[in-house]
Amino acid sequence: MEKIILDNITFKPNLEDLHEQLHIPSRPAAQKTFDALAEQAAEVARPKALYGLAPIEERGDDFIVVEKIRFRSRVLAVNTQSLGRVFPFVATCGVEMQQWVDGISGMLEQFYADALKLSVLRVATRSLEKELKRRFDTGKISQMCPGSLKDWPIDQQVPLFDLLGDTENAVGVTLKPSRLMVPDKSVSGFYFQNESGFASCQLCPAENCPSRKAPFDQNLYDQKYRKEAVPQSD
Repeated sequence: MEKIILDNITFKPNLEDLHEQLHIPSRPAAQKTFDALAEQAAEVARPKALYGLAPIEERGDDFIVVEKIRFRSRVLAVNTQSLGRVFPFVATCGVEMQQWVDGISGMLEQFYADALKLSVLRVATRSLEKELKRRFDTGKISQMCPGSLKDWPIDQQVPLFDLLGDTENAVGVTLKPSRLMVPDKSVSGFYFQNESGFASCQLCPAENCPSRKAPFDQNLYDQKYRKEAVPQSD
């Protein structure tokens, strides 16, 4: 599998949007503190992504095989049943941003810096999605990440990183024995074409999740993903 690195991504914080997202009060002192950190982050941040184009070589009710590596997930198998390819990926805020945040002191400043780190990761994933749509004419795409659903547990990070290869030298991301990534504001998984707009959040009942992208659908798993269900194509 050919691997492609995106390392020319620019982080330009939208201060107005970030003020609103973080509920930063309109007092000059609070905004001054945040804006100074955002300016530093824009200078430091080097968001990156690594991805590849890989054919699905084999599939079953609850697995797909990519580059001779088996990935077990009923939801992933159903979501890709009509597809011949997936895009394995890892995207990250970058080690530069991680090191900068690690050097920040003060509780409020650390909170703001961590939020900026997450914002940098989101820039990386948006840039990757734009690249996939432009380069491969994918139309709408969705992602699935190991650990985001019980159906595809975090242990599946191991075969995914085997597939991606030397991510540390490529984009600075390493996999810990706990299966968590460093930098911690990194995300990995598969992108795939999906016209229905699937999001793992639709199958996750967790409440008050700040990263929720779609409402929980109580009946979706039974209707589409349970083995007794008749799979529905997009």
